[in-house]
Order: sequence, then structure tokens, then C-alpha cells
Amino acid sequence: MAQEIEHYLMEQFENGLDGNDKSISKIPRYSQFQAIKTVLKEIFSSPSLVDQSLRDKLYNLNNALTECRILSRKHGFYSPEELLTINRIRMELKQIKNELKTIRGNSNRGSNRNNDEQVVSNVDSISSKTESF
Repeated sequence: MAQEIEHYLMEQFENGLDGNDKSISKIPRYSQFQAIKTVLKEIFSSPSLVDQSLRDKLYNLNNALTECRILSRKHGFYSPEELLTINRIRMELKQIKNELKTIRGNSNRGSNRNNDEQVVSNVDSISSKTESF
């Protein structure tokens, strides 16, 4: 049940970015959202990485995306308050992306460690077979 929530939130995030609306690419920080989406897809390809902290990040991403979509509907210049909001979102997205990369990096190190252990195990079994000759 817990992972279903994360998958639902991920789906909402992707749908928010992949809408049929042509103005979607005009939302503030669009490229940053796309980069985060790529990292998230890598994380979701390894189900063992999906946890409560990821859920919180997905909630925050969906909220930030909604704010940016609302701001994108405005025509003309942004007010100082709106510029501050965009800057706050930029910093939040940067922090979330770094945290997601850490999660992904921990996964890669863990899988590399498992591969290393398997290689050592294979080498040990080969060496024990050659010693028996």
C-alpha cells in the first residue's frame, strides 16, 4: 500500500509535466522539473529505494509544480512577490534533486557492493576448484 502512494504521486507529477497543453514548457523552472523527473524514473526502477522520504519529496514536487503552473498562466511581468516565490521554488528543487541523487547514488553503491561480493565469491570458488587439482 505504501509504495502505491509513491507511484500515484509520481504519476501525478509526470502528468503535470506531460500535459497536452502547449504552454506547459513555459512554466517557471520547467527544465529543472524535467531533470528531477529523470532522476525519479531511475529511482522508481529500483523498488527498494521507494520510502517515506521519497513520498515527502513527491508531495513537495507536486506542490511546487502546481505553484509554477499557476504562475505560468499570468501574462506579462512577474511581481516581486512572484519572483521571490520562483526563487524559493528554484532552491527547493535544487535541494530535492540533490537528495534524490543521493538516494540514487546509495542504490548504485549498494548494487556495486553486491556485484563485488558476487565476483569475490566466484573467484573464491574458482580458486578452490583449481587447488583441488
